[in-house]
Amino acid sequence: MLVALTGGIGSGKSYIMRLFEGLGAKSIYSDKINASLLQEKSYIIGLKKLFPTCFSGETLDKHALRNLIFSSEYDRKKLNEYSHAKIMQRIKDSVSKDGVTVCEIPLLSEGNFRACFDKIIYVDAPDAARVRRICERDGVTEEEAAAAIRAQVTERENKNFADYVIINDGDPTDEVRRIYDILCATE
Repeated sequence: MLVALTGGIGSGKSYIMRLFEGLGAKSIYSDKINASLLQEKSYIIGLKKLFPTCFSGETLDKHALRNLIFSSEYDRKKLNEYSHAKIMQRIKDSVSKDGVTVCEIPLLSEGNFRACFDKIIYVDAPDAARVRRICERDGVTEEEAAAAIRAQVTERENKNFADYVIINDGDPTDEVRRIYDILCATE
């Protein structure tokens, strides 16, 4: 069973993933797949063609790209069109045939990949907690963190399509265990 774990930036998806892993779920992280793609020359060449201003020579300035995509819906869509199909193919290639595999995929609706998953879990958290987490994790200002949240307004649509919603504001351990037990029983 392939399960998407989605939610906005700073909602605590990685924490929830670790809880699922602790219960025995297999895991796939789309951000790790993206990091792997960023090591591939052909992928970087494609990025440079799309976003030449985010490069210094042959080196991608990730901060510049981040600022660009969080400030321009057009550029964000352009990046998503380029990267999401490649990421989804890697996900499909690494899925185990048995057991529950949970895939952390932040931008599920932006890639139109809902149909690729058997179940969807949405992680939500109050915006203040999200801003705090983003600032601590990424070393950005509160305004930059808030801009990142605003840029992902469509991610909240996933909540409407989710089979399960986890509110990550406190200790979600019991809720994760409950959901995992249901997934294992229906697998």
